[in-house]
Amino acid sequence: MTAAVELAGGRTMTWAVTSLEPGKSAVEGTQAAGIRVVLEGEVRFTPSSGPELTLVPGDVARTRDAGAERWQAGDSGAVWFDATDLEPERAPCPRLRHRGACPPGERLACPSRPRVHRWARTEDVLASAAADGSFPQIARFGVPRPGGDLTPTLRAEVHRLDAGRRTPSVWASRSSVVAVLAGSGTSVVHGRRLCWDARDVFVVPAGAPVDHHADVTSDLFIVSDAPALEVG
Repeated sequence: MTAAVELAGGRTMTWAVTSLEPGKSAVEGTQAAGIRVVLEGEVRFTPSSGPELTLVPGDVARTRDAGAERWQAGDSGAVWFDATDLEPERAPCPRLRHRGACPPGERLACPSRPRVHRWARTEDVLASAAADGSFPQIARFGVPRPGGDLTPTLRAEVHRLDAGRRTPSVWASRSSVVAVLAGSGTSVVHGRRLCWDARDVFVVPAGAPVDHHADVTSDLFIVSDAPALEVG
């Protein structure tokens, strides 16, 4: 299942849910900056640079202009969610000491080590937010650079909703796609009531009032174009 969302500045973000049968694999090559989160099952990930990694539900990987990558489902199959900015991210070659040493036309093809954010660490951040009395509890994924987001145009966060509680209605200032990692509940987006369960996906367009209610403790994985709006 694949769809697209318009972003700030005329850009486009595609999102997709992919399901692989047990033991099946997919080899991908991309020139776009993207974010992937495992929704179900176990995934063995072999990047074009670096050792094989195993991802479990809730683990987040940054996929980018890194050449071919192999993703293989575990014994019970796997489901993951992708959000991808279609405009390539022009980045310096990570294998070289100086940006100027890498010809501009070759930078997109130069592999880089993937960044993986483990669910266990995300759980720690959410638990700390809960201890501080925050609602919803929010864990934001980032990298050690100015801005701190996984890509220059996409921001990824997990919002944990306590059972039986509803978030305040806010006017969405950015476009976002929501993938339900766990739980069940309802959201009201621009006056339309949406019921959701684990592995469901829905879109919140910029300018729409939105609130969320959890029937049970729920985790929402939210990708937005906030970094693109904050530039300058």
